[in-house]
Amino acid sequence: MKYIFLFIFALLTIKSYSYSSYKNLSILIKQIENHPKQTLQDVYKSCYQDEYGPGHLIPNETTAINSLLQEINSIEEDYNPITLFEETGLNGNYLRVDLTLIQKEVVPFFVLFRALIISANIGSQKTDDDWSNIWTEIVDEIRNSTLTFENFEEDVVRLDEISKSKDKVVHHSELYENTYHPHYRIIEKSVFEKYIKPFIKN
Repeated sequence: MKYIFLFIFALLTIKSYSYSSYKNLSILIKQIENHPKQTLQDVYKSCYQDEYGPGHLIPNETTAINSLLQEINSIEEDYNPITLFEETGLNGNYLRVDLTLIQKEVVPFFVLFRALIISANIGSQKTDDDWSNIWTEIVDEIRNSTLTFENFEEDVVRLDEISKSKDKVVHHSELYENTYHPHYRIIEKSVFEKYIKPFIKN
């Protein structure tokens, strides 16, 4: 009897994990306040980044360096980001660090690049197979909130299919890209605090 009780308790504990740890949607609400034109697809992207970090974006260091340099060089001189850094998803496990910090020589290139590589190597405790269930729970959280998005139901169906597919990663929506022209890299929170934040004046 004792072992049956422990087994049931373990199952309940496992089931109640994942996104039930979210006490509120404050981080997501802040993202929407900063970028009110974002769609559910952009929320999906942010939450995926929050769970899995930048590892899928770095096939090797040479490619990552070239890609980073190319994007920095493509930034317009008059580009003015809404935020220099912003928490991702609902837990804020990672931050989006704007590349103008490199362009304007606030943060040294190889400091950010080192932080990026460290972040990519941290990895996630979740597997790819976990993502579909996690995303379903996020959608339920949004449904139970006061948040609204254009084409919500259509995007729910489309993104649910993507979350179950082999390639689960999405780009920002066209509306988000055209409105905000994002240029950033994903850095794990403790890595950001150690390597990046000391260069940024409050």
